[in-house]
Amino acid sequence: MTSTKPVQTKLHMGIIAPMTEKNHADFLLQGFEAMCELGIEVSVLAEGDSNAQKKCFELSEKYPEQFHILEAVPRNKTHILKSVDVVVFTSKPDWKTVKEMAKNEIVSIVPDGSGLQNFNAQTEQGNAFTFEPNSFWGFVSAIIRASENSQFEYDWKNIKRNIKELAL
Repeated sequence: MTSTKPVQTKLHMGIIAPMTEKNHADFLLQGFEAMCELGIEVSVLAEGDSNAQKKCFELSEKYPEQFHILEAVPRNKTHILKSVDVVVFTSKPDWKTVKEMAKNEIVSIVPDGSGLQNFNAQTEQGNAFTFEPNSFWGFVSAIIRASENSQFEYDWKNIKRNIKELAL
């Protein structure tokens, strides 16, 4: 049975990949405002094409409490990988980053086929929230599932336990 005790009041998501067309920045840009409206805090490394950077600065002005742009330097990437609850990838992350996140029990949102298993709260299996590549609504669904699961202590402990196994 799943606990109804909230773990936290809001989810904190990080974006560490460059916001470029290759990395499907369009998904992120479309989703950022919805994330902020849902009460999700977002921290983004300021790396990407000029259109993405312009949109990010607009969002940081509109949502100063929730949307944070960090200079794209190694210490800020490390900060994100140690302080957020979830890191969002729109393409397959490198395994070194996944292992680093696993050490800190940070949850991933990744496309299917990234080498991580979709979390299922009923079976207590999985170590990420996955979505079908090139599916914006699947992407949004994964974000919502992560946000909802983070509110249930038992579910969140299970996914973090499963993630920690990746660091071994």
